[in-house]
Amino acid sequence: MHGNADPCDTFHQFQGPAFPHHSGKIDWIFTRGAVRTLGAAIISDAVGGRYPSDHYFISADIAL
Repeated sequence: MHGNADPCDTFHQFQGPAFPHHSGKIDWIFTRGAVRTLGAAIISDAVGGRYPSDHYFISADIAL
């Protein structure tokens, strides 16, 4: 889990790590109430140097 840390940019304009601007993590998964976060990840996969989105996907494992 990243907590308040800024692990990487989540917006990259289809450029991945080559994107020259630092915007920090701007994509989030919020929870509240009886939800416990077990883990989280920023998925920065590309195939052949091509990204499926201009944002990295984010994922969270939660317990209800």
